[in-house]
Amino acid sequence: MDNINLFIEKITTLELNTFTRVLISILIIILFFIARPLLSYILIKVFKIRDSNSEKIKKSAFYKPLKIFFAILGIYLAILFLGVNEKFLDIVNKAFSISIILLITYVISNALKPDSIFLKPFFKRTTLNSDPKIIKLITTCLRAIIFCIAGVIVISELGYDINGLIAGLGLSGLTIALAAQDTAKNLFGGLVILLDKPFALGEWIETQNYEGIVEEITFRSTRIRTWDDSVATIPNSEIVNSSVVNWTKMNLRRVKINLILEFKTKLKQVCDFTNDVQVLLNEYDIEKDSIIVKFSDIEDSGYKVYISFKTKIKKYSDYMELKENINYKIMQLLEKNKIDLAYPSQTIYVKK
Repeated sequence: MDNINLFIEKITTLELNTFTRVLISILIIILFFIARPLLSYILIKVFKIRDSNSEKIKKSAFYKPLKIFFAILGIYLAILFLGVNEKFLDIVNKAFSISIILLITYVISNALKPDSIFLKPFFKRTTLNSDPKIIKLITTCLRAIIFCIAGVIVISELGYDINGLIAGLGLSGLTIALAAQDTAKNLFGGLVILLDKPFALGEWIETQNYEGIVEEITFRSTRIRTWDDSVATIPNSEIVNSSVVNWTKMNLRRVKINLILEFKTKLKQVCDFTNDVQVLLNEYDIEKDSIIVKFSDIEDSGYKVYISFKTKIKKYSDYMELKENINYKIMQLLEKNKIDLAYPSQTIYVKK
């Protein structure tokens, strides 16, 4: 800035009338407006911001801001050449400085977009590349910080007391923070969900109060499509502070069946039935090592037979179909072995 002012000061000392100065100032503006595409192109090519392909250079994030910069510079030099008074010159200098600050902020903001050529290589080297929501959150926060810094610099450039402003904002910020505690908790909860990834879109989860398929995850809440086809919107803070069961991530489904046989059932019938069930389960596509068929307990109302196995079937409808088929077969085996199931009952003996 000082070098430019020194150069202009030397030119303005030349003995020129007002008409000539105005004419030269207009020519300076026209010259910069005509030359700005070429100057921007040469500058990007010299510093190798993009490769030598002219189309790619024109699509560069720096090409448009550089054109704006040269246009502003031309207008600034033209005004300086006019030899205006000091009061107006101070206003022009401040306007030029603020314009440059805003232009630099615009360039940095563009460079911090998710699809930026500067950030893409960085995200590709991390696990964040697989989650666009996290990338968007990070870049949004970075751009917000840049805008805040630019705002503080502009306010300082305008001559305002930054310390007093920060103190005032501190009190206002404290009031807002107290009023927005729940919102802040939900935003933090959303960040935790996106980073920790306890579940993803389309997965079947169960929370303390809801169960269903995850339809949407935002920074404030998570939406679940429940089994009765309603949509539950749960605040992220509630999900983070409670346990979540992700049924989609289970490797095997476990099936448990408890049968109570009547006391009149003979021991041989119980033994034959358990053996038949064991053979039956081996015919299905289930984990053979997980099959358990045992005469486990003697209950108040009869003999308890415990049946358990695991299957790789994850789809709920297929899982229920498997259970139904096995239940039908077990009922057939009960009929085959002439065994009746017991129901809760008590026998009372009266002593004469």
